[in-house]
Amino acid sequence: MLFRKLVYSTYLGGFYADQPHSMVVDASGNLFVLGRTGSGNFPTTANAFASMKSGNIDLFITKFSPTGALLSSTFLGGSDEDGVNGDTIEGIIGSPSVLEYNYGDDARGEIFADNTGNIYVAACTKSTNFPLVAASQSTYGGGNSDAVVCRLDNSLSSLLFSTYLGGSGEDAAYSINIDNAANIYVSGGTTSLNFPTTANALHSGYQGGIADGFVSKFSASNGWALEASTYIGTNKYDQSYFIQIHNNNAVYIVGQTNGSYPVVGNVYVNSEANQFISKLDMNLSSLLLSTTFGTDSAALPNISPTAFLVDDLGRIYVAGWGGTLASYNPGCTHTFGMNVTANAYQSTTDGSDVYLMVLSPNMANLEYATFFGGNTLLEHVDGGTCRYSPSGVVYHVVCAGCGGSSAFPTTPSAWSETNNSNNCNLALFKMDFNVNQPNTGFTASAAYHTTTAKISPNPVNGAEYALSFDLKERKEVLIQLYDNVGRMVKTLYEGSANAGDNTFHFEKKTLQTGAYHLLILSEQQVIANETFLIAE
Repeated sequence: MLFRKLVYSTYLGGFYADQPHSMVVDASGNLFVLGRTGSGNFPTTANAFASMKSGNIDLFITKFSPTGALLSSTFLGGSDEDGVNGDTIEGIIGSPSVLEYNYGDDARGEIFADNTGNIYVAACTKSTNFPLVAASQSTYGGGNSDAVVCRLDNSLSSLLFSTYLGGSGEDAAYSINIDNAANIYVSGGTTSLNFPTTANALHSGYQGGIADGFVSKFSASNGWALEASTYIGTNKYDQSYFIQIHNNNAVYIVGQTNGSYPVVGNVYVNSEANQFISKLDMNLSSLLLSTTFGTDSAALPNISPTAFLVDDLGRIYVAGWGGTLASYNPGCTHTFGMNVTANAYQSTTDGSDVYLMVLSPNMANLEYATFFGGNTLLEHVDGGTCRYSPSGVVYHVVCAGCGGSSAFPTTPSAWSETNNSNNCNLALFKMDFNVNQPNTGFTASAAYHTTTAKISPNPVNGAEYALSFDLKERKEVLIQLYDNVGRMVKTLYEGSANAGDNTFHFEKKTLQTGAYHLLILSEQQVIANETFLIAE
């Protein structure tokens, strides 16, 4: 996929302002878009949970087929503004609120799909009558906004769970993920001194400053009760922008800080930098690892985070942008002084670029870091988030070419190598970090094997399936099964594999319909990553 061919393209909206915030593809290849709209005639479908707009600005969720057909679309909201973090709305820059710390933060929120097709949403609302189902917090907490956490069915016709999450100040949820038991984890920012926390929390009380981050967990087996919840931060400004669940045994977050954020473990660190990565236990009671990265001893954060991943081996991927346009808000400043590696795609910055980084497992080392952008082009992101695939390939959009330039880096035979605007235009890039893990299928490596791996039948439509692969020499291997969003389902085999042909048989048992990844590892390296489907 080199962005050479336009597969499909469509407008999505009504007669007023409409803005996407987050996108995700489910196991069947359907695309879900989360955003906000002021359009009363925003396209909805007959089976929608809500076919009419409830307030001035509502959230929307829209589902497209793999070929671009509109399958489902719904409003989601109350009688006030939904999906508006702070006071900047509909592209009009007002006086930013505390949580609207970076340019574009007003449009933060995330949509997520599990392997069975359920849809999860993290956002915020100003509505005191936001629709609720099995809510752990049934009343609006107060202040300028509350976080909201929701779960819908795949057809967007039923709201399965919905709750407020917040105190008497400002609260907003930015990111959402689930563990293998379908417990929901969210992270975000709060100014509430009475944000709901739990007794076992890492920090049950507000840590100080103008804002704290938070992480909260909702129990799937206990009626979506708030099972664990903690503040994250220092005695100065902090927010947590992304969350990832790793192998069902740890919670990772990435965010910004202006304080002396704790460093825990033997980790790669930039002293007193203003971006943090933390690893917590699943009960949100202990800080297992933690580090800061960016310009040493900087006054303000370098970047506004845009994408985050922890892969199956524990490598950590971060993307974000910083630069001149951050001056719209008091948040991030510039990308000067951020470390890059010797093999960086772009080793220099004009201060207004995208920054991409990979840390090794346990945050031990900086494996790769690069800038990406044109010279003096003021690259930025106008709200919303980008995404890594489970294998560490980033798909990133940028507001680029500002001033009418076409100097933003493109690849030969790209869909468009020119900026057809007299000012900024949308640019899209895909970067494969290739850190010992293939992103799709299986590529032979002379060190381990001579032929490709194969799963048969594929799709799997019977009681069992077989994995065949070839090794040059006898090896200890680990065979693991992952779902389509990167969560480990089970370890299928751990032991020796022979030189030459190997065939292993596995039972389908309780695997649900959808796409899976089967990984073969040896000597802590992924030597095969084969995708297959479980049929009905």
